[in-house]
Amino acid sequence: MTVFRCVRCNQPLTESLTPLTPFPTRPEPVEQQIAPSTVPRGCYAVDPEPFGAPFIPNDDPQEAVAAMANMTVVRNGAFLKSAGPRDTVVLHPDDAVALHDSPEREPWIGCCGPSGMYGPNQLCACGNPVGTLVADCLMQNELHLDPRRIWAEEMRAAVKLAQP
Repeated sequence: MTVFRCVRCNQPLTESLTPLTPFPTRPEPVEQQIAPSTVPRGCYAVDPEPFGAPFIPNDDPQEAVAAMANMTVVRNGAFLKSAGPRDTVVLHPDDAVALHDSPEREPWIGCCGPSGMYGPNQLCACGNPVGTLVADCLMQNELHLDPRRIWAEEMRAAVKLAQP
């Protein structure tokens, strides 16, 4: 069991979560509906691929590549790829505690929810931008915690010893 904490203020950002391996298959988004979460409640998974902003030109600008959570990003007719962090901690959005939305409008652009395309949109109470919520109808439904802004506290389960 793991609790993720803010590196700046040490506040817990999640309740105790169980790791999933390998990374789960992402559900397909359905237009004008929020997809089921990639990770079930009470669990987390580590995404080995780069995630989110900033985006840079793809080596072959005509080749479609997943820039974030199986989604492509196209600007000015060229496909972009993510230059964001690898090994983001992905969890069910409802498993985050003590996070609040960024007051800036840009990180919230999306028709039905935040797209996450413009960087972190979830802040710790201390103001540290610790994660990116992706929950728009054309995308996945997941919360990515930035591994550079969090740390993992491993929790040990209490074991009751049998009485003689």
